[in-house]
Amino acid sequence: MSSTKKMNPMSRIRQHYQGYITDLIRKIEVCDRMYVETGQVDWLHTYDMLAAEVEELKTTVEHMERYNETYFNQKGLIK
Repeated sequence: MSSTKKMNPMSRIRQHYQGYITDLIRKIEVCDRMYVETGQVDWLHTYDMLAAEVEELKTTVEHMERYNETYFNQKGLIK
């Protein structure tokens, strides 16, 4: 596949946030492991905050994809 091929607009949005979401998931895994090892509640609170942030980001990406899909369909740019 050529690197000059244009990406679907929805794929660009998802790709833009993918690295950040993956990083947050890694941090969640660390918090999980540290909570199990230490039993400190702070790790559990951080886990919950990061998990909520991931869910919020995923929801935002889905909304952006739907908006772009609707916009491009109205403009006749997606067949």
